[in-house]
Amino acid sequence: MPKGHALVIGINRVNPGHYAGWDGALKVCEADANKIAAYLKKQKFGSVTKLLTKEATRPNVISALDSLAAKSNTGDLVVVYYSGHGGNEIPDFNKDEDDPWSDRYDETWCLYDAQLIDDELYYQWKKFKKGVRIVVVSDSCFSGDIAKLVVLAKKGPSKAMPKKEGEKTYQKNKKFYNKLVKELGSKELKTFKTNKKGKIVASLLQISSSQEFQTSNAETDQFPNNSLFTAVFFKIIKSAKKIKSYEQLIATLKKSMPDFQMPKEQMLGDLSLKLQLNKPFSI
Repeated sequence: MPKGHALVIGINRVNPGHYAGWDGALKVCEADANKIAAYLKKQKFGSVTKLLTKEATRPNVISALDSLAAKSNTGDLVVVYYSGHGGNEIPDFNKDEDDPWSDRYDETWCLYDAQLIDDELYYQWKKFKKGVRIVVVSDSCFSGDIAKLVVLAKKGPSKAMPKKEGEKTYQKNKKFYNKLVKELGSKELKTFKTNKKGKIVASLLQISSSQEFQTSNAETDQFPNNSLFTAVFFKIIKSAKKIKSYEQLIATLKKSMPDFQMPKEQMLGDLSLKLQLNKPFSI
């Protein structure tokens, strides 16, 4: 019998000690996470791990992802949701940012104590077994691939770490981030018991809150209690009878969101499972 597992992250502020004096204060990211976690529990997910603000550290998030990979098996559904700031001021040392939009910087989730680099997330997905279905929902700026260039969002606080603060954070912690990337390169040379080819063998669908050239809004006048994307996303997924697939969910999202913040999706890993045709969040 397939099981549902989830990791839900919401970060209202970050540690100024690491982020060069910037606290990244937002009002609604914890509320976003609480709303999504409650919904997944109603969908009968057997385990829902929630990490809010000070709990959402690099060690805790990595440990939670490792735990998900270890306990999920073929047929299981894993959901990873993030609401918080995104950054893109860490240089792309391994030269994998080669798409047309690339500014040659890695994208990050701004966790409480330090940033988690997109390459590190990609490494985590490789730990999941073949046949596992993973849905990643990222409500953050620079989330198209978790993404790149900036066009300022309108009508609400932006969930982008400001460029100046991002540069200062990187310079303050340069040795830390450079070491992370080098260590990751070394890890990539090793094999996993479940994945000897070093590729993503699970089926992964990423749904991002904006395109790679757009930022994402926190609260707006229309939705004062949640981030714009999460508010619209939640409103749609509650219409369970109308939304019969992730494909339909994404199409509805794109019709429902304003032009200045358009969601983006991508599929990774095993495409043969046709995860995009599954009923959203149905185990």
